[in-house]
Amino acid sequence: MSARKFYITGVVLLLFLSFSMVSGCSPKIKGWSQESFRDPGFQNGVLLHDNLALFPVMIVEAPGEKSGKLVEISPPAPYTADVRRLEVSSEQKSSDPHELYQIILDEMLLNRLHQRNPGFKLVTQGEVLKRINDKGMIRDYETFNRTFVRVGLNEELIREFGEVLGCRYLLISQGMVTESKSEATYTLVWTFGRKSTLRTVKISSQLWDTQGVSLVWEGSGVGYNQLSLYEGAPLLEEMASQAVDRLLDAMIPMLPGK
Repeated sequence: MSARKFYITGVVLLLFLSFSMVSGCSPKIKGWSQESFRDPGFQNGVLLHDNLALFPVMIVEAPGEKSGKLVEISPPAPYTADVRRLEVSSEQKSSDPHELYQIILDEMLLNRLHQRNPGFKLVTQGEVLKRINDKGMIRDYETFNRTFVRVGLNEELIREFGEVLGCRYLLISQGMVTESKSEATYTLVWTFGRKSTLRTVKISSQLWDTQGVSLVWEGSGVGYNQLSLYEGAPLLEEMASQAVDRLLDAMIPMLPGK
């Protein structure tokens, strides 16, 4: 290869790599939702007439997750920032990743419900815990929080929570942050066989009617992105926001008067 051709090839390759670095720095976050159950009597607007209690989101460990460790990912490329941890904003810091996930999902859920309709009569997650504690039911709540994933709710506890919180409806949610890595890819020399990473934030919710002591709605929302070469990890808040939006799209897709 002549010196001129070698030079031109090098310039083209350099421009391509530069474009990849710039265009790939903000991976697109996608989402989807699923409605598992809806009682025929649960229609849009029902939540405007009675109080709704938002229970703190219970964080479920992902399969194979090591307790107390943040999810690790491969560095994106040799010449980009070495991102080894799920990034969070400077306003969200915690030594316990599960506590961090809960704080972010709680805030997102509360804010998104307010944004969709200020008319919702919401009892916030913090107020839920305060009222339960004031009524001496904190141990009952801790047991419920620890065993709900396996055994669910019983009718007596649903009634008690409804009475203590002064709410007809209870929104009980679970969150999970996961990642999976693909097989190594060999697309030209600069990939070096690095694996891409699929990261997801999932929130699943059940809406219970404490008067009829029945489940009226159940579904989930997911925010995800495929983290490939040259891409920095997105903020956890961005993925949580997508997951919560997709959840509410399924639960209350149309609001009265909108």
